[in-house]
Amino acid sequence: MDFLDSEGQARLEQYIDRIGEVLGNDSRRGSFAMYAAGMLGEGDRKSVEPVAARACADPGRTDATHQRLLHFVANSDWSDADVRREAARYALDAMTGREPVVAWIVDDTGFLKQGKHSVGVQRQYTGSAGKKANCQIGVSLTVATPTEHLPVDFELYLPDCWTSDKARRAEARIPAEVEFKTKPELALDMVRRAVRDGLPRGVVLGDAGYGSTDFRVAIRDLGLHYALGVMPQTNVFTIPGDESADSVQIGVKHLAMQLEAEGAFRRCTWREGTRAPLSARFVRRRVLAASDPSEELWLLIEWRDGESEPSNSSSDPSRRRSPSETW
Repeated sequence: MDFLDSEGQARLEQYIDRIGEVLGNDSRRGSFAMYAAGMLGEGDRKSVEPVAARACADPGRTDATHQRLLHFVANSDWSDADVRREAARYALDAMTGREPVVAWIVDDTGFLKQGKHSVGVQRQYTGSAGKKANCQIGVSLTVATPTEHLPVDFELYLPDCWTSDKARRAEARIPAEVEFKTKPELALDMVRRAVRDGLPRGVVLGDAGYGSTDFRVAIRDLGLHYALGVMPQTNVFTIPGDESADSVQIGVKHLAMQLEAEGAFRRCTWREGTRAPLSARFVRRRVLAASDPSEELWLLIEWRDGESEPSNSSSDPSRRRSPSETW
């Protein structure tokens, strides 16, 4: 590639060879190299047909090259999970040579769509638009060091209206083994794969959409620590000798209001923003989760400036949450 120097060209070839070992045969290796070059090249259009046209020196062979790439992308017998795993290890080797991994981040994001035929599309809430919109939702797992982050796994969320519709499944060629799973279930699948694959471990981070008891218990069962948002109505037990003489069951929102009345919050500035330092008031308490009082946890509560209470910032009724209230 013209935009790479000799060192960069050598590293790219090394990477393509490494992925080629996973793909197995020469035909798949060649198709991957061509497709990767098309994705990284300077052409504006990245779909298979223009990639094939740019890669083929003989215009008379363009259609055959196009069909070859289509077969590789859509029908060839190779594992995308195995390729993603090897690609993640390649990048992590470089990242962890500079800094250790400190966090695994589970999150979801929306991809806005105009039509109704993209797999998994429906009208649903997405943070990308800050409202309900016609979109697909993808759930991701990202591994992070103090200064860098790397997406290592991804799953497309398929709503029940897709998984339960035989005609839609057939048209989209959704495999028979794929069943409906919630976003936290998809995230947990990815965390389990990362543990199985031996990726460098970190604290699992996520918003309140991933802070349910089941998710937290499953993360603990994998031997991982977490810092996850919880719903404001989540109940906890206070610990005697901390902020009260007796253990009391209380919702985290009510506990926040009680601690505010006691003047327990303290301001913390965590970094410089584009316009001003980023700061808010925080308080933390040791508590027991009412749904699983088997261990003590830190409850960290954030109260943002200009807000009358640690309140919901999401307009999604199915994901009503408070990012201000975090385990």
